[in-house]
Amino acid sequence: MLASGVAHASLLRRESRQVRALKSFARDKGVIVVFISQIDRSYDPTVKPCPDLDDVRLPNPLDLSCSTRRAF
Repeated sequence: MLASGVAHASLLRRESRQVRALKSFARDKGVIVVFISQIDRSYDPTVKPCPDLDDVRLPNPLDLSCSTRRAF
């Protein structure tokens, strides 16, 4: 189980580096990058009227705090 946790942390760091690099590129070039995501099936609109970051379906770990704007 420890090896799985280490691999997960390593993947998260790599993905975060890639997202930071993309963010830096977009800022430097003055472009807007748009990502479209799915909301996880466990989201229940009767419990919460609007989904939030906790409801975004992530097949791979990713630090969503890197984004500057979000729309649901």
